[in-house]
Amino acid sequence: FGDRQKSEKQLLTLNRLCVAGIAIMAFIATFFLPPAMLTYLGIFSSGTLMASLFGVLLVSIVYKGSPIGAIVSIILGAVCSSTLLTLNLVGWVEGPLLGALVSTVSYILVSFCTQEVPAVILNKSGTIT
Repeated sequence: FGDRQKSEKQLLTLNRLCVAGIAIMAFIATFFLPPAMLTYLGIFSSGTLMASLFGVLLVSIVYKGSPIGAIVSIILGAVCSSTLLTLNLVGWVEGPLLGALVSTVSYILVSFCTQEVPAVILNKSGTIT
């Protein structure tokens, strides 16, 4: 905040204070929110996390994708799952599963489209051009 530059130590302290403040607010909110709200929040957060990371973590075991493909799949999986759950378009099981499917497909497609072209290209006779 302001025009002057912050040091790494100041930024780390600010980051820790923000995380502590959010944790305290969440802890206090658990006493006032209804149990159904806490259950929905748990389903929403864990389902969206699973949907966003499914493509990157599990598919990368068998297919080496690109970093751009990983970022796009995380964003699309999270957006798809959270949108489906927030708008109640599908149930709490189907939303994260569809988000995981979107994450997986987008990881493979974007990684395929953003592959690096080899520097050495062979012509038809097998010699390097």
